[in-house]
Amino acid sequence: MWCQRAASFALQPLSPVQLQLCRSYRKPLWLPVAKTKLFRIPKRPQIPTDEYEELKRVHAHYKTQMRAVRRYFWTEYLAEKNSLTNIHSEKYLQEEELELQKRFAANDDWNKQIAVDREAYIEESRKNTADRILNTIMKTEQINEKRSRHVEEQVQKQIELSSTFITLENLDEAIDKCLKDAVDYNFAIDLQGNYYNGRRTNAENITRTAEAEN
Repeated sequence: MWCQRAASFALQPLSPVQLQLCRSYRKPLWLPVAKTKLFRIPKRPQIPTDEYEELKRVHAHYKTQMRAVRRYFWTEYLAEKNSLTNIHSEKYLQEEELELQKRFAANDDWNKQIAVDREAYIEESRKNTADRILNTIMKTEQINEKRSRHVEEQVQKQIELSSTFITLENLDEAIDKCLKDAVDYNFAIDLQGNYYNGRRTNAENITRTAEAEN
């Protein structure tokens, strides 16, 4: 079976790009020892004598170098600690006091500048607010004035139209006028599209009148 598979792979054309996927696997720590390795005793490696002596020499040399590096760092640490202890003298305190006073002065200057900027901003905001309120008042007055003119025009128009109103004094006259000038809003249209006003209008009379006029 394996020979047939190998022969089939050998007969396939080779691809210009060869990909080989490798998946690394490590046994999780919580899994127990495999049954095949449960009672296995690993064989202790046999190191030659000359190689063992060389490893001992190299290890001793490494320990010596690391001890020297640690001692060097410890010496530097102690020197720095002593220098920091000596720094706390009267001169150092005076320099610190001068530096602190300079920073206080710079802080005061910044506060004064910020106060000036704040006052300028407040003044500008107050001016803008006053201008905005004044513009609002002017617009409101213009709107009220326009509305008053419109109301006056309407009142004047109604006063002029009041001469045609029906009152108790001219009620009889208005009734007589309505009876004399009766208006009939009814109309009719025939199939030819002729327009006839009034409810009691006779179409034959209108046709005869139109023929007589022609």
